[in-house]
Amino acid sequence: MSVAVHASLVTAPDTSLWTLAELKKQCEVEHDLDNEYLEALGAVAESALSGPETVYRQGWIDQVWQDVRPAFPCATDVLTMAPVTSIQAITYMDGAGAEQTVPGSDYYVATSHLGGHVRLVPDASWPTDVIARQDAVKIEYAVGYGATAGHVPASVRHALLLLVGHYYRHREAVILTGAPKELPQGVAALMQPYRRF
Repeated sequence: MSVAVHASLVTAPDTSLWTLAELKKQCEVEHDLDNEYLEALGAVAESALSGPETVYRQGWIDQVWQDVRPAFPCATDVLTMAPVTSIQAITYMDGAGAEQTVPGSDYYVATSHLGGHVRLVPDASWPTDVIARQDAVKIEYAVGYGATAGHVPASVRHALLLLVGHYYRHREAVILTGAPKELPQGVAALMQPYRRF
């Protein structure tokens, strides 16, 4: 099994999961004094729900990622980010250290509830002259639900708004009054279907 040693963002989404107007409405803010602060909270909430460091490992709005691996993937290997829409390129370093490209006609992407898998077409095989390095193989692939936030599941967008509302009202690291409890059917419930293990 060849797991990714490193996943990095190649092309960021063109837009965010939120607009300032949505954040202001969620937080019941009718002035412009907190605009910059709300935008910062929107970015924090979005990073909490996306990226390879989270339990979701999702790229919600169209973007391109690259997995770096020591070897070509086997059929059960899953790409780091989801949902995978296409493979852009697979490159590798040959035994002499020169970069080579695997023909796109040799593989395709298959998806499952676990994520995207790179599969060889019948009668194709991975190159065998691969240098022994942790970064020998690079897989560049597109992920996302669509080009705008409107394509992203509503439950994900609402979870982000709940997080921003919470961050806006609770500006310290610890709540000192009352016993805090999680909102039933809140962020955890909304995001549960998108957790990837």
